[in-house]
Amino acid sequence: MVMQLKKMAGSFDLLLLTSTHGVDWNLYLSLLRPFGKICFLGALEYEVKTEIANLVAGSKMICGSNIGSRPTIRKMLEFAALYDIQPKIEVFPLEQINVAIDKLRKNQIRYRGVLKMS
Repeated sequence: MVMQLKKMAGSFDLLLLTSTHGVDWNLYLSLLRPFGKICFLGALEYEVKTEIANLVAGSKMICGSNIGSRPTIRKMLEFAALYDIQPKIEVFPLEQINVAIDKLRKNQIRYRGVLKMS
């Protein structure tokens, strides 16, 4: 898998990390394009260790968003189910990924685009 990731160096604008386990930060930073971001969703149980040059060289960023703990998310989902709160999404079959990406680039997707795998 590491070899496959190395082939994608410089390919991503944004990586969303939800893992609670440590990763090879140098490898993941190498996947970013200049001005790319790694964003952590939730609290980490480990340290982020990398050379500052890995960030400065490509003007890359590390950021985070506290989306809540698992019990908090569970309560939110129970509340949504109780009051029939539905997300606003636009679903695309995986075969239409290019259509979805085109709409995304044109800022034509309302709220959230979802790829559905059959």
